[in-house]
Parts: sequence; C-alpha cells; structure tokens
Amino acid sequence: MALLDYFLPLSCSRCHRLVETVCFDCLNQLEIVRQPLSGDPTITVVARFGYFTDLIKELIVRLKYLDQPWLGSVLGQTLLADIVQLNPVDYCLPVPMTATRRLERGYNQAKLLARASPCSKIDHLFIRLPSQRQAALSAEERHNLAQVFDWRQPIPDWLAGSSVLIIDDVLTTGATVSRLVERLRQAKVKEIQVLVLALAEPTTDHWPESEVALITQNSGQDWFDQLAGKI
Repeated sequence: MALLDYFLPLSCSRCHRLVETVCFDCLNQLEIVRQPLSGDPTITVVARFGYFTDLIKELIVRLKYLDQPWLGSVLGQTLLADIVQLNPVDYCLPVPMTATRRLERGYNQAKLLARASPCSKIDHLFIRLPSQRQAALSAEERHNLAQVFDWRQPIPDWLAGSSVLIIDDVLTTGATVSRLVERLRQAKVKEIQVLVLALAEPTTDHWPESEVALITQNSGQDWFDQLAGKI
C-alpha cells in the first residue's frame, strides 16, 4: 500500500472514480476565473481552476498540508499547459517562502507549480522576511499585512523592460503578491502577470487547522463533503 493510501483514498471527490494521481477529466471542467489584482488593477490575476472550492480545494490542501509534493508537479503541468503558451513571458517568479516555512514544509509549493514553465525562474533574487501566518489573520489584517520581500542583491538591470509571470497556489486578498509587484516595479519590469491555481472567495478564510484535522481523521468520500460545507 502506498503512503498516500494511509491518508486519503485515490478516488475523485467529484465523480468518485479511482484514479492513479488526479482526475483530469473533472479538473479540466473547472472554469478559469480572471480578476484585477486588488493592489494594482492594471494587473490581471488568472485562476486556472476558479475559486477555492470543489476538487481544487481538496488537491491544494493535500499539496500544502499532507506532505504530497508530487501534486505540485502534476498540478503545475496542467496549470501552465494552456496559459503560458498563450502568454509568453521572459521570467517566472514563484512566490518565495520564508526560510523557516520552507524548512517546516520541506518544499515551496509555488516553486513546484512553476517547474513546468520553460522560463527562467527568478525567485532567487528575493528574500521573504518572516511574518504571521495568513491563516491566523482576518481579511482586513491580510490587507494591512506588512509582508516584506527584499532584494538579495542590487536590483539587476536585465529585468528592466522584461515580462514576469508570478505563480502561486491560492490568491486571498492579493496583499502578498502586491508586495512582489512593488519590487518588480522597482526593477522597471514592463509586464507582470499573475497565475494561481485558485482564488479564495472574498468572504472566506481558508486553512484553519480544524480543516486539516478533518482531512486526516476521515477516510472515504464523506470527508470532502464535510470539508466543503465548512467554508
């Protein structure tokens, strides 16, 4: 029995079919959502799988909290398959994590998602300073979050006039991404795009510890029905 089977059955929470990895038939039925970035309405955020509900919610929770990094590569290939080909960019910027968070989780899920992009990655240019977990903050506190990204070195001249694609798993208020955008503007980046797996709906707070506990304590299909009903 695979390690994954100790946590969750490999079955689709939508169609209930057994699958080897991800039910792509159901995943591809989720509609793309586009919206302006709250901190910079000139930038469009593309959520490849819509809102943080349904099947994509289950998969993101598995990726971030159940130590299943393989999902990052699988979802990243699907995330980037259509969109990057239609919107070519010079560089790809997976949202950096703090060193502490990276050690805790063992991987940066945004970086795993970005692996499928043929573009050069530039996350090494930035350092992310520690801050309180967003899961513990209200929506208003997230908006006011002094999330700090700084340059690891002097701003590189070669970024000027380039196009950059920022990649992350879920966009909540957009506060974190907006901080990165500010840094890219300092470097005179010409075009910035934002691509995420899903958008958190405006009134929802996601990632409470009780949800992670619910996933790990329940097996079968009913666990996801319970989870989906909580947000």
